[in-house]
Amino acid sequence: MIKRFIDVGIAVKNLEAAVATYSGVLGVTPRMLARTDYAYPGLKGARFYLGNATISLVASDDGTDKWAHLVRAYFRMDGGHQAGGELHV
Repeated sequence: MIKRFIDVGIAVKNLEAAVATYSGVLGVTPRMLARTDYAYPGLKGARFYLGNATISLVASDDGTDKWAHLVRAYFRMDGGHQAGGELHV
């Protein structure tokens, strides 16, 4: 049984455009994430805090490095996602 969602991560091609869209829809200003917030170089992002859950947007700095290719391959498209949660077994 899923007790709660902790984070939903969404890969985006254009971080600035995605932040504007999600800010408007959610009515929340995100915390911008720097390269140093990621284990892999070349990534940047934004995290929206929504009570006990978050929505994280992630993009590549320039779209051409190996991490940009990894993000695209993992999520297969702009807007691809993953979710993390708390489970009871």
